[in-house]
Amino acid sequence: MTTWLFHLTVVAATVVLLWLGVNWLDRFRLIRLRHAQTPQALFLELCRAHHLSRVERELLTVISETCARDKCCLVFVDRQLIAQFGGAHPAQAEQCHELCRRLFGS
Repeated sequence: MTTWLFHLTVVAATVVLLWLGVNWLDRFRLIRLRHAQTPQALFLELCRAHHLSRVERELLTVISETCARDKCCLVFVDRQLIAQFGGAHPAQAEQCHELCRRLFGS
């Protein structure tokens, strides 16, 4: 019983450390990109300004990849891009609707 508990503790500690490491690396990447003068930096700053979660940022990133690389911030201006993506991907339609509501209201 104590061996099983020891292994469980080691696995749980490893998972927590891995989770902390991934979050730290993601935060470091975002801070580094935020100070660049690029469309991607503007995109990340707009995500931060709208208090988007990681899942929402990832969805918005996928949607913005349908635009040209230098036009990635259009998703913050044109709600149709998000609506079209939601129509083309029914599995993510609800998330797209929620994202539109969060970014544009109603």
